[in-house]
Amino acid sequence: MTLLNPSGLFLLLSIPVIVLLHLFRQERRRQEVSSLFLWREVSDQQSRRIRPQLLRNVNLLLQVLAVVFAALALAQPNLTGTAGAGAPKMIVLVDTSASMAAVEGQVTRLELAKNRAREVVGRSRRDTEIMIATAGPLPAVVQGFTTDRAVLYEVIRALESQDGPGDLNAAAEMIRSLGNMRETDVVFVTDAAFAVSESTVLPGQFRTERVGTAIPNRAITEFRLRRRFDGSVLEAYVELGNFDQTATTLLLELSVDGQTISRREVSVGPDEIRPLAVDLPGVSGSVFEARLVGNEDALSADDAAFSVASSIRPLRVQLVTKGNYFLESILSVYPDVSLTITPTPDQSARVDLFVLDGVDAPAGLSGSILAIATAMPDGPFEPLGFQPINRTVTVNRAHPISANLNLSDVTITRAMTGVLSGRSLVVAAVGEIPLIYTHTRDGVRLVGFTFSLADSDLGLRSSFPILMNNIVTWLAPSPQETGIASVSAGAVVPLLVTPGAPVMITYPSGKTTEYVLRENMLLFRDTVEAGIYTVQGMDFSDLFAVTLASSDESNLTPRFSADESSGATEIAGTRDPGRPIWQWLTACVLLLLVADWIIWARRT
Repeated sequence: MTLLNPSGLFLLLSIPVIVLLHLFRQERRRQEVSSLFLWREVSDQQSRRIRPQLLRNVNLLLQVLAVVFAALALAQPNLTGTAGAGAPKMIVLVDTSASMAAVEGQVTRLELAKNRAREVVGRSRRDTEIMIATAGPLPAVVQGFTTDRAVLYEVIRALESQDGPGDLNAAAEMIRSLGNMRETDVVFVTDAAFAVSESTVLPGQFRTERVGTAIPNRAITEFRLRRRFDGSVLEAYVELGNFDQTATTLLLELSVDGQTISRREVSVGPDEIRPLAVDLPGVSGSVFEARLVGNEDALSADDAAFSVASSIRPLRVQLVTKGNYFLESILSVYPDVSLTITPTPDQSARVDLFVLDGVDAPAGLSGSILAIATAMPDGPFEPLGFQPINRTVTVNRAHPISANLNLSDVTITRAMTGVLSGRSLVVAAVGEIPLIYTHTRDGVRLVGFTFSLADSDLGLRSSFPILMNNIVTWLAPSPQETGIASVSAGAVVPLLVTPGAPVMITYPSGKTTEYVLRENMLLFRDTVEAGIYTVQGMDFSDLFAVTLASSDESNLTPRFSADESSGATEIAGTRDPGRPIWQWLTACVLLLLVADWIIWARRT
């Protein structure tokens, strides 16, 4: 149990005052007597009986107890678990972020951490159940609770670092999701090379075991490709970090598809991050790489950064319409879009996005669908008729489709009325009539319009291309949707795949993973290796880049104070306060006072 406000115990000093008041309290009443000489003897006898009467004074006892409970309530006691190696359960949380791959002496920080984790397991009681978890870019439980030391040691031995920043918030949330951890020790083995925000909420029994020391490092902390506003010249933006007390000169090499296109020396001051823009006129290609040549420091994962300039695979769009100038025009100008126009749906074709314009939708259609004035069989919207529209359109700003969207100047003459499924989200509406909605279920990702473009002037408004771009991006996102991009290690990458067909993802290390999905979107989360990933389907091939490029992770200096003498310290964050019990103590105070009043009333 812990006290959040120990100063509340000062209320206990009032107990002697209460005792004194009871001790000297005298109940007087006037009485005529013939003589006073006998009263002196009675007074002496009464003084000798003060202590027994005091012990029998129930009112005094109740009042003292009320003060004791009130003092405890003001001290705000919270029930927490009991820390120590003898706790019935323990979680050993090992930091597997990129900084743990830094080399100190002849071994990495991760090897030091694994040795320390084995020591923590060895110091625990033999009956302690222990769980092993990681706190890398994707926190995970790698071994459930067990008392088998051989299994625990083998799991710790097999741990590997990942090319991404650690996420202590996500790791703490993962631990809390396991259930009541109040009586479970959480031991975090880490190099402490991270900052903890004030919003971080840690488990109640949380302590750290720190490994490693402050060592210098040089890194690429940012790498982006962009074109100038006129689109004439490709430009590489690079940030070089020198996390050292002395200045240095770094050799930066840029390459595209394995061919060196630029090499230059850059001077970087002590503890400086140096921005650099490099023009690449006439350069084209798919895979770009920035690398520090000859940089011999503790961490090699941040000496290179990657980017993919354009997606190899085009977005395959099938527009099913009897003729719509606005849709045909807007979809034909999209870059990296392969557009097919047909009067009836062709389900045999490989399609990433169906656009249905006022046609009868076939049953069993899956994938990403934009349905304009089209009711899907077994879909979320059941039409009942048409209704004139003469009011301003309102937009749900919380939905990504409505980003930078203004439909207040759009005129819609009529729209379908009907019943919309409760699982759908309304993007735009007029009163209670939905105009644009989204719906997601197994195998289908749908955006629906309850009105036709022919019944509105939306196609003539500047909001139309914005709306269509938001819809296409939401229905068929891509890591290369901005044309030139890469993602950070640990990020989720949305990938377009062919429903029902196998898709193979090859990691930079050569490892492969195969997926078969019912829908046409794969949310790939295993981005823990920096480099180029290949996505291979039956009829397409694509690439995406994952890079570390993190100034926080490349700075190998601990960023919170540690008690070197103890070797186990608490991180300065918002602690889990435990279970408060002051409410129950306050209730006891009220009950004691009520009982005291009842007894006093009966005596008087």
